Amino acid sequence: MGRVSGTTRERERNSALPRLSSGPRKSFVGRRSWIFAVAILLCALLSILMVLDQVANAGEIRAGVSAGNIYLGGKSPEQARDILSWRVPEKQQRIRIMGPRGDVIKTQGLAARLNTWRTVKRAYAVGRSGSVLERLIERARAPFGFGVTPEIRYDRAAISRKTDELATRMNQSPRNASVLVTGSNVRVVGAREGFRLDASATRNELLRTLEDLSGEAEASGRTLEPAITTREAEAAARTARAAVSEPIVLTAGNECWKISAADVGAALVVSPNNGKLRVALDRRRLQDEMSGVFADLRVDPVEAGYETRESGGTPEVSVTPGKEGRFVERERLFDAIDKDFSRVSAGTRFRPPWRLRISAQPRPGG
Repeated sequence: MGRVSGTTRERERNSALPRLSSGPRKSFVGRRSWIFAVAILLCALLSILMVLDQVANAGEIRAGVSAGNIYLGGKSPEQARDILSWRVPEKQQRIRIMGPRGDVIKTQGLAARLNTWRTVKRAYAVGRSGSVLERLIERARAPFGFGVTPEIRYDRAAISRKTDELATRMNQSPRNASVLVTGSNVRVVGAREGFRLDASATRNELLRTLEDLSGEAEASGRTLEPAITTREAEAAARTARAAVSEPIVLTAGNECWKISAADVGAALVVSPNNGKLRVALDRRRLQDEMSGVFADLRVDPVEAGYETRESGGTPEVSVTPGKEGRFVERERLFDAIDKDFSRVSAGTRFRPPWRLRISAQPRPGG
């Protein structure tokens, strides 16, 4: 039997081992190569697009770019500078203040200065400066609107002073509604809201306005509500109108007096009471208006006396009888009027004429 060489044995041993398939390895290598190829293609395409974009926007600010509130897209740096030169703070004489109470602030004294060239350079640099990723992001955002902050300087102390002056003009206390009664005329003075300026927030808004070159700022503050509303005043006015809708008729026996609606109105008092308005009669004023009535009704008592006269040389003494006086029980009358006023406040009109209560005053002396 011949000898078997080592090489032959090794070959036979290797042939007895299971063979590994090379299929998956080749598949992985192929997939990775495909990914690399796509990446290279995308980079090339992106480079081409960037070059085309650079050529298309050469010498111009990208479309969609604004400096503050001023649109500069598609303009050359020289054109953009000319546009900004017409909108610089030095040429804006005033800033409009928007809010519940409009106002204006004169820009004179703010020492605001716009550096047009630096502002134009910022606008022109959009999509052209920074890393590749930053440029791509800015170029992608620009068509949808991209704002740069203008290079502007101003005097902050002057802006604070202007804000304080604005607060002095705009701050206003609320006004409560009221009812004015003049004779028989009743008039409602409506309530008015007040306003308190937030100086700090408004100052920041002015700074933003200067930086945006917009010329308009929103006043920040809060509204102050009145304690007595117009609705409450209108309810009180209905009561007052009912009170002066007709004269007060007073009777005593067969005698009759009238207190005109204007005189009743002169005695009316409308005063605040727990967030509402209370309508009442001032007894002292009403007494002044009724002084003539009281004077007519008052009869002073007369004491009994005697008188002497001669008849045929003979003196004769005769007795003069006394007379009862009368007076008005004023407090009881005013109580009755106040009672009817409560009915007026509840929506009921005055009842039929009040009757003066007359009491006889004792005959003095007997």
